[in-house]
Amino acid sequence: MTAFKITCFAVSTKRQLGIGREAAAVCCTRRATCSTIAHHRERTRKRFCSWLVSELLSREVFDEKLTRNELSIAFVGMSNSGKSFRSRKLATELGFDIVSVDEEIEKLLQQELGDIQGAGTDALASWMGFPFHETFRERERRYLQIEEDITSNARPRKKTNFALDTTGSVVYLSTECQEKIRRDYLIVYLEIAESSIAEMIETFFKCPKPVVWGDKYVRLPEANSDEENLRMCYPELLRWRAERYKKLSDITVPSDLARSSQVSSEAFLDIMRSKLRAF
Repeated sequence: MTAFKITCFAVSTKRQLGIGREAAAVCCTRRATCSTIAHHRERTRKRFCSWLVSELLSREVFDEKLTRNELSIAFVGMSNSGKSFRSRKLATELGFDIVSVDEEIEKLLQQELGDIQGAGTDALASWMGFPFHETFRERERRYLQIEEDITSNARPRKKTNFALDTTGSVVYLSTECQEKIRRDYLIVYLEIAESSIAEMIETFFKCPKPVVWGDKYVRLPEANSDEENLRMCYPELLRWRAERYKKLSDITVPSDLARSSQVSSEAFLDIMRSKLRAF
């Protein structure tokens, strides 16, 4: 569909898109320059494409994309919600190509991680440290820069269905990057049940993973130690992230299903499919 046709379609469906009035005004104003029209057409195209994925992807379109090896899924959610497990299962059982953003970050930081005891995620967590460490903010910033580059440029290495295994910090990436994910993927939020939050907090402190804190770590006068301070701030971090994952995603699936080895990839795709509109 050309940019012009998209603009015309957007005008006719202004209630869904919320941009009809602006696009129509630009196209109808005689004094509007060609560059201005082109600019608004591009904005319309991007916003239309974002709306297209979340609103127009029906079960029929889902099935067609899957059959044609054109389905792109992005899993978002907390650490340990099943993003990596489910991505690998789709790869081994159904031949999906996958990109694990965490693994790609580890590869790019390998030289710096080489001197740190441990391997993989453990080494990356040690390198990142905690918000009360002197080097944390600089490493947090660098981590996000690398994550943004990998996430923005992720694509299948061959013509096949594709799963993007995002990090838990995907909601800290730029607006442009998040909009690109919305345009290019069916975004699936793997939601951890409220009853599992306490267990999740304990898991984090037993086996820390690299965590971007943003502004959710603050010094609390009632905390008697750095670890206690961290524990007191962690629930608010999880709450804030949960809200952002929900806003970013197209559909939500319980993480228990994503993490279950008893749920096959075909069954999981059926669960996703059931969340889409029928027509």
